[in-house]
Amino acid sequence: MDGTKRVTGHAVSGMRALALAACTLTVLAWTLDASALTSIGASSFSATATKITFEDLPGDNSDIPAGYAAGSGIASFQGATESEVYADYGATLPVNATAAGLGAVGATWGCSGTCGTGFTLSVPRQRVGMYLSSNVPLSMQVSAYRGALLLGSVTPSFAADQIGFVGFEDAGGIDRIAISDNSADPGSINQLDNILLEDIGGQIAAPSDIPTLSQWSIITLCGALALVTAFRLRRRRN
Repeated sequence: MDGTKRVTGHAVSGMRALALAACTLTVLAWTLDASALTSIGASSFSATATKITFEDLPGDNSDIPAGYAAGSGIASFQGATESEVYADYGATLPVNATAAGLGAVGATWGCSGTCGTGFTLSVPRQRVGMYLSSNVPLSMQVSAYRGALLLGSVTPSFAADQIGFVGFEDAGGIDRIAISDNSADPGSINQLDNILLEDIGGQIAAPSDIPTLSQWSIITLCGALALVTAFRLRRRRN
């Protein structure tokens, strides 16, 4: 009889161990799907990277037309995005923009309300970058997405009249960038320019959504089961 109980006990412990392993792998699978995002500089892009310069647009607060840069991989621009000449920011910023190779025209964002900007790509790209500047101090959150999944964010700060750069790399692909208002000078108008897009090779995964409520329930249940299993196994050993 004791032998039967012993065998049953080993079987139950084995099942609990399997349940623990299955739950751990489930949570790990969702976690690994989230992101391998890294921040990169402009030098990470090759000379053959796709570049959207805005130089073919008129300046002076002209609306960016629907479908602009579609041939370069831009599906749409979001937010308060218009084209603008650097000369409207004063004397210093145009000089620095020219020195950085940004030309005379960029895309604006900002206003006296909540007016960030961003852009969506027609297909995910593994490297995405952009130049940001203003004639006032600049600090904003720049976020990268794949589908509905937030891959990560950075909050760079640049001095007035300086040219800054933000770039991301993710092997699974990035298909949307969101740029917040300038928190260092709310209500200011700021400049986005020379968007860079490039792939580094390898398979780009299909867009992946953030886990649904039911999926989070499964993750929570698995976590609770893992804790109970570990606790009961510890009691059994004692």
